[in-house]
Amino acid sequence: MFFRTTPLLYCSFLVGLFSSSAFADTISDKRGLAYANTQAADLAAMSGHIAWWYNWSAEPEDTVGDDYTQYGVEYVPMAVNANFDEDALRSYLTNHPEVKYLLAFNEPNFTDQANLTPQEAADAWPTLESIADDFDLKLVAPAVNYSPGDVDIPGTDNDGSPYEYLDAFFDDCSDCRVDYIAVHSYMATTDSFEAYVKKFNTRYNKPVWVTEWNYSDSGNETLENQMDYMADTVRWMEQQDYVFRYAWFIGRTSGGASASPYVDILSSDYGSWSALGSLYKGIPGSNYYAPLPGTLQAEHAYTMTGMHHRATTDSDGNPVVQLFSDQDETEQAMTYQVQSSSDKTYSMSVSYAASSNAQISIQVDSDSSQSLFLPNTGGVYFWETATTSLYLSSGTHTITIKSTSGQPGFDWFKFE
Repeated sequence: MFFRTTPLLYCSFLVGLFSSSAFADTISDKRGLAYANTQAADLAAMSGHIAWWYNWSAEPEDTVGDDYTQYGVEYVPMAVNANFDEDALRSYLTNHPEVKYLLAFNEPNFTDQANLTPQEAADAWPTLESIADDFDLKLVAPAVNYSPGDVDIPGTDNDGSPYEYLDAFFDDCSDCRVDYIAVHSYMATTDSFEAYVKKFNTRYNKPVWVTEWNYSDSGNETLENQMDYMADTVRWMEQQDYVFRYAWFIGRTSGGASASPYVDILSSDYGSWSALGSLYKGIPGSNYYAPLPGTLQAEHAYTMTGMHHRATTDSDGNPVVQLFSDQDETEQAMTYQVQSSSDKTYSMSVSYAASSNAQISIQVDSDSSQSLFLPNTGGVYFWETATTSLYLSSGTHTITIKSTSGQPGFDWFKFE
């Protein structure tokens, strides 16, 4: 899938000035964005949170400016179809020796996208391979998805299958160099998504780039289930070694973040996150440890069960995401990866809401847990703060928080 959105009025502020030495540690090296109207202010906001982006083109859009590399968000070029501009791509690569990867052919099994039979894709591949060899690039396979089946795949009646398409492509391109598989997914359950992505790795024995995905349920999407699906699939991909990279689709749509299907991670103001984006930017990768002292947003857990997401705004109108109980028998648990700056007994504050008295356990690494009582706040939309002491030695730790009674919701955990 690929469409361009109508440019918005330019927002005058940029989110800070950056130099390559000033980047925050990126929360995940895997995390990306599929979007063709990125602005310089967006890249400034993405710095430290989104590692890379692409735009179905051989070079970045003009809107990011000539000095976009200052933000530390990697751009990955694409040969979108067999008629891509080779001269433009080679010129860009000559001027940008930092480029490491080349994406190939966007949805060739769709007539309204790259529209290539497996043989046509194989015939065009030597040109890509020559470019990759000349510039020392890794090559990513044609990006496939389930299709209407209008592109013929010889030898099968299942022309809509992405697996059948790649099977035929590799048969026709048996001597071709392909370093990664690329897939797109628009599904309504995390189980289906996980099985789908895993099958590509198992079938072709190559690491996978998920270069487009979001929650798609025939018009029944809500912001809350879009957030739940995003969070579940991001956490799963972060923990799969064979998922090399992934890119959410999309940055902005013409309808905006508050319109169905609620997929925008950027708000209408350039350089600002939507509620969905504030979730996406903060879920940590497996190698990221949040620095303490500091505040952990509850939704930015490394692992989580028994909770779902709800969006609201703070007093300044900025998007806020909070966690609420699934209200079933599923264990409510969240694990955070942290790095303590010193041996310290922290004052730990918990922002929570509860319609009845509740209790949580707090466990550091595999040590014994301690309990914290959370009095009834008068409802799940009424927030209070409870405080306890928690000792952490200097270095990295996991903190696991479980609801042992009641079904409280959580906003943040502050360590001072």
